[in-house]
Amino acid sequence: MRSGLPYSLALHLAVVLVVWLASIISPTPVIRLDLPVVQVDLVTLEQPKPAPRPAPVPPKPEPKPEPPKPEPPKPEPPKPEPVPEPKPEPKPITEKTPEPKPEPKPEPPKPEPKPEPKKPPEPTPEEIRRKALEDAKKKAEAERRKAEQADPRKQALAEAQRQAQQSGQPSGEGQTSGVVDIYANLVMQIIKNNWRYPALRPDPSLVATIELAVDKDGTIVGFKVLRQSGRADFDSSVVKAVEETKTLPPPPEGLRTIVVNFNLEELLR
Repeated sequence: MRSGLPYSLALHLAVVLVVWLASIISPTPVIRLDLPVVQVDLVTLEQPKPAPRPAPVPPKPEPKPEPPKPEPPKPEPPKPEPVPEPKPEPKPITEKTPEPKPEPKPEPPKPEPKPEPKKPPEPTPEEIRRKALEDAKKKAEAERRKAEQADPRKQALAEAQRQAQQSGQPSGEGQTSGVVDIYANLVMQIIKNNWRYPALRPDPSLVATIELAVDKDGTIVGFKVLRQSGRADFDSSVVKAVEETKTLPPPPEGLRTIVVNFNLEELLR
């Protein structure tokens, strides 16, 4: 009953409010006297039926009880503090007995500085010239020996010269002629290497004789034709070969001129 009372009061207030508003809004009726009077039979109107009572409002459902809040977690028990390990007792420090330092060895005596070698005195110009001359002679001798070993004829000439010197008779006719013949044959072979023969038939009668003047080192310092062959082209070829040779091996001791016979038949071999 208590729950329906507020609704009933609200309904009555609403009805009163509607009636009040209607009286205010509807204008006061104006009576017109000039209009004819109309009689109206009043009819008894049926009384309005009372408004039906509003349906009772169902009671609000009682709120469900809130589920119990979970209990807060129990705090973890404090971890036990680590028990400090007992510090090891310090070992007693034993003082070391210092070892006796070895006595320093005596330093060896420093070697006495060696005296700087004396620079040899600079050679005089005369000594320089003499040494250069000796070196040139040694070089020429080495080249001569090398040439002798390469050419048997040169070796035979050198051997003949040595034999003549050892005999103590350099002017002996037999020994001198043998050395000269060997040297002349060697000269002809050397000049033959520079000879360009013309187109000639081998003719043993074609012989040109040339006299050569040589220095002690073998340089040809001059020559002349002692006998012609009778063929100007052959004689000219021999002269040209001598001019191209220019240098010969050193001649035997005391020999400065040498006569060489150039035979066409020998040259063509």
